[in-house]
Amino acid sequence: PPHLKALVPIASPPDAYLNEPICNGCFLLPVSEWMLKMGRRSYQLGAMADVYSEMQPYFHALPLADAARQAGIQSRWWDEWMQHPNLDDYWRRGSYMHAWPRMSVAALNISGWWDMNFPGGHLNFAGLQRNGKDDDVRRSQKLIIGPWPHRGNRTRALNGVDFGEDAIVDLASYQIRFYDRWLKGIRNGIEDEAAVYLFILGKNEWWAEREWPLRDADDVEFYFHSRGHANSLKGDGVLSTDMPETEPTDQYTYDPADPNGMLWRLDDGPVDDRLPSIRDDMLCYTTDVLTESLTVVGPVSVTLYASSSARDTDWHVRLCDVHPDGSARFLCHGMLRARFRESFEQPQLLEPDKDYEFSFGADAAGVCFLPGHRIRVEVTSSWFPEYDRNTNSGAENNFLDDQIVVANQRIFHERGRASHITLPVVRRE
Repeated sequence: PPHLKALVPIASPPDAYLNEPICNGCFLLPVSEWMLKMGRRSYQLGAMADVYSEMQPYFHALPLADAARQAGIQSRWWDEWMQHPNLDDYWRRGSYMHAWPRMSVAALNISGWWDMNFPGGHLNFAGLQRNGKDDDVRRSQKLIIGPWPHRGNRTRALNGVDFGEDAIVDLASYQIRFYDRWLKGIRNGIEDEAAVYLFILGKNEWWAEREWPLRDADDVEFYFHSRGHANSLKGDGVLSTDMPETEPTDQYTYDPADPNGMLWRLDDGPVDDRLPSIRDDMLCYTTDVLTESLTVVGPVSVTLYASSSARDTDWHVRLCDVHPDGSARFLCHGMLRARFRESFEQPQLLEPDKDYEFSFGADAAGVCFLPGHRIRVEVTSSWFPEYDRNTNSGAENNFLDDQIVVANQRIFHERGRASHITLPVVRRE
């Protein structure tokens, strides 16, 4: 709108196919509960405060399109969504990433490291800081990422992890300064201050930065290693910066009728990820105990060399901070529906048991892994009920499919097929 001068988007994804309701082809399943509540009453705190807090029977619906009926409602837009599993004009019309160069709006983007809509904040900020209409627009972009879940800046501790006295900040006063500058034209100097404020977990301190991603963050590849038995946190999986040579593959079976995962709530934050990691259908790769701190700040990415016996399947990868007490605190996550490895517009099914390269993002992290801690990467094929299950059948529209196929998965880690996670490492005094 021509008269819109400034706004404060909180957890605001710019594209429906990059976060919610779909992310890299996988469907964010708790949206079905949102559909149920939105379909029956107004969007009020009292109606939505308990959303995503317990397992719902319609989460198990197969096909996924049947979730509305099993929830006992009719939803026209849900039915429409189910007809569009690929990135097409239906989803493009809800995206505004292409419009960044035409935007002239000052924006204070706010998000949390565990926000289910996390990608929105940093994507919008970077897109407008680089591609904004003019210098004034680019200088008016701000980004804040705190130690928060979806409802942020409320508590200094989550799931038994205390982030210190600086975890909660006076966001209201900062927003007023932001609006004073860009709505009232008061020259209060906010545009000359840091553009980015990041809370660094582990250090429990705020960093003031000029840009995102950080210019002094070096991408470091951490490779997977094992003797062929990385299954579960009790396996022999190792994570290190050493390039693997000749190593046996890791294998597991993914059964859509018995998916891996656990129920997370909106405000869970750094959950202990050991429960789903005790199963053999999750591979765990863990570093040795760190003797010095390692700081990771910025977007995380994953490269898997893998094969499946199925025509289609999913890959889910999570990054965790393993504390000295053994708890594996979740940091960030990435996923990819295999058929979309080349294109979200034109999916290509797999040739069974053929190895492919799968590359995808895994959100971002801002953490200092402390001495005595370890870094863990987890690889599996489901995160239920956070995301829908891939039935593995290779049906043209997996949202309409209920044919379950059990898949045998293989992850390669050898020279030439060295699966790894890429972490943006920051080395500062």
